[in-house]
Amino acid sequence: MKTNLKLLLIAGIALTSLSGCATDHKTAAAAPAVHHSLEGGPWKVVSFDDGSTVPANVTAEITFEPGDHGTSKVFGNGGCNRFSGGWSQKGSTIKIGPLASTMMACEPDSSAFESKFHAVLNAASKLSWDADGTAKISTADGKWVKLRRAAS
Repeated sequence: MKTNLKLLLIAGIALTSLSGCATDHKTAAAAPAVHHSLEGGPWKVVSFDDGSTVPANVTAEITFEPGDHGTSKVFGNGGCNRFSGGWSQKGSTIKIGPLASTMMACEPDSSAFESKFHAVLNAASKLSWDADGTAKISTADGKWVKLRRAAS
């Protein structure tokens, strides 16, 4: 019995001694995850896959409104005409359109820009984000448009 008490006492002292060896360093908290969302807006067009940007005389923007059960809406100005349609997103997969648009006569550069913008939106399949919060909407064939949330 005395042997068991001695062993128990020695084990208790050893555990107490070893607990002093434990580090008291606090682990650095992981950086909070950045939540990216297209919802809201407006978003301004920044550039396209071919390096082109928005012509000086063109204002192009898009707003993404959330909805339930396939009722999410997208609307904006393509550079000359207003447009609207539906959109859905699941993870990095995105679908926009089909888009309906007004049919005003446009300047040639506005018309070319708008055609390119609508083509990417109607064929959208992937959404990704740059570190600065710029959204990149891509098509399956590698075309893309970058959008930046407009300043409030």
